[in-house]
Amino acid sequence: MRKDEIIKIALRLFLSRGYRNVSLNDIAEELRITKGGIYHYFKSKEDLLSQAADFLFGHIKEKHIELFNNDKSLHEILQEIIRDNGIETYIDSLIGSGTLNDEMGIIFEIMKLCPDMSKRLARDYLEINVAIKGKLQRLIDKGEMRSDVDVNAITTILFTIMIGRRTIPMQYVDSSAREQIVVNFCKVVSNC
Repeated sequence: MRKDEIIKIALRLFLSRGYRNVSLNDIAEELRITKGGIYHYFKSKEDLLSQAADFLFGHIKEKHIELFNNDKSLHEILQEIIRDNGIETYIDSLIGSGTLNDEMGIIFEIMKLCPDMSKRLARDYLEINVAIKGKLQRLIDKGEMRSDVDVNAITTILFTIMIGRRTIPMQYVDSSAREQIVVNFCKVVSNC
């Protein structure tokens, strides 16, 4: 059994049932290993949560940075984030489908039990914002985005959309309605 496999199963269970409702026995049973197999890699359930959060947040950060460090247009990036629920699809492919029942609950639990994680998230958010701002500046330089927009303000708006991305499909179930959000945002800031 590899450490990554334990982390992925633990994340899937934490996200679907809630941290407090999952024991190390539950994780071991799901993996078909003994609890000792978990203790080989992790000192405690809290240590497993901390390392699992680090794994998850690291992958989410890299996915966001990858979105903005490529040749895609702003329209294509927003389609992936807003219309296609690309981040959720990525998380589901990483740790198993249908796991994001209580994403905010687990994040609050992580912050309470792993106080250093908030510093890590602040660094991740800064890196993501740098990637967004860099992409916007490249789009302006290529003439694909209006040069009279405030790059810092648009970066903040895009980052806020990304943080709140889970609420958009709840409000706009139909992907064509989400596409209209993308189209209208692009009309405001770019030449797409």
